[in-house]
Amino acid sequence: MMLFNRKLDSSYSVKSIFINLVLILLKRINGEAIDIFKIKIIRWKYRPKRIKILFVGESPPPYGRKTFFYQGRAGLFIHTISAFKNVFGNKLNKFSNFLKYFESKGCYLDDLCPKPSNFYEINKKKGIYIKLLSRRIRRMKPESIIIFGKGINDFVYEAIAQSGILKKNSGNLIFENIPFAGQGHQNDYIIMVEKALETLVKRGILDYDD
Repeated sequence: MMLFNRKLDSSYSVKSIFINLVLILLKRINGEAIDIFKIKIIRWKYRPKRIKILFVGESPPPYGRKTFFYQGRAGLFIHTISAFKNVFGNKLNKFSNFLKYFESKGCYLDDLCPKPSNFYEINKKKGIYIKLLSRRIRRMKPESIIIFGKGINDFVYEAIAQSGILKKNSGNLIFENIPFAGQGHQNDYIIMVEKALETLVKRGILDYDD
């Protein structure tokens, strides 16, 4: 069953067209620096003007694997769709793809480490990544943060504290201890993200679709 209609929508903005052209030009060019740039620019393609909910993970996968969330494939993408459909229902179908719906709700996904890595390597340079994430959070000014990947909770909290934007146990909402959507934790991820979204609707940060 099709989750989304194939019809065109307003997603084809100047920004989207520009980024698509850049990605086409870079398609046959490989290398770590180029792949990091591809990850950065495809994130930008779906960055909302106003970020309500910031999802924060550990690090993106290598671009060439085509399993990055913003490439619209693999487990994290699929299970995030499930959580949103459980809360917002078939209203998602009016969009040509889920990433545009995700953007329309003011949701954005960033990572503690913005380049492909692993927890061991991130831990060795955690001070750098925490500082860089805190700067990004300060610029984005999210109203809520959803942290997934239990091992990074403390690092992300430190970045939040340094940003001065949100505070733990304050009126703003920070959701933690959500497992990554893999290795048998897929259902836990869906359930916990679903609960976070429902809470955000009740608090007026998100709303149900018309």
